[in-house]
Amino acid sequence: METSSGDCSARSKWNDFAEDDAFGYIMTDLAGGDPRLFWESGQKTVKEELLPIVQEFEVKPTVGLEIGCGVGRLVLPLCAIF
Repeated sequence: METSSGDCSARSKWNDFAEDDAFGYIMTDLAGGDPRLFWESGQKTVKEELLPIVQEFEVKPTVGLEIGCGVGRLVLPLCAIF
């Protein structure tokens, strides 16, 4: 599949962002901050926002699907549930 030069340019830009500060471009209020806080924020989001939904709707912890484009900030804590 061919891509236009715009696609390559955009991909190149995102690669530059990732090399510069991947965590900061995913969670902008952390830009240049402590990566430990990045990972802890994922645990907090899962515990406070996602887990209550899983429990309320009695989702069976046999299969989980996470669609994202990050580095696993949410999916890694979800692994403890699914």
